[in-house]
Amino acid sequence: MPPLFADMFSYHHHFNQKTIDLLEQHAAALPENSWPLFCHIVNAHNIWNSRVLGIAPATGVQTVHSYDQCRKMDTENYQNSLALLETADFGTVLSYTNTRGEQYTNTIGDIVFHVVNHTTHHRGQIMAQLRQAGIAPPPTDYIFYKR
Repeated sequence: MPPLFADMFSYHHHFNQKTIDLLEQHAAALPENSWPLFCHIVNAHNIWNSRVLGIAPATGVQTVHSYDQCRKMDTENYQNSLALLETADFGTVLSYTNTRGEQYTNTIGDIVFHVVNHTTHHRGQIMAQLRQAGIAPPPTDYIFYKR
């Protein structure tokens, strides 16, 4: 298992759980799309894990969950990602169909990196929404996690 990726998934799980708490606590003050955007992060992670593991995803890409369901799914995503890192060959080419029915191929390494990057991108959007609503988000940069 590439230790850096395991560390990145640990980092994302840590801050995803904190983000769920923040979104639940400040739901009334945030834009309507904040919670669906966070659910999208968790849903996409589940879908990518499912593709690599060869199993049916537990959700659709735009499904909105309860806070507790999202906490649970994020934890399951984290655990499945760690298991995947233990067994997957990052050079293996995977063919899959995206949510629009289009066929693609990518290496497992490409997919793992995409999941990490996708999470960072969208969680950053949510942190910006918190700031715009006058709510100070925690510092979620990777280096703060490592300190």
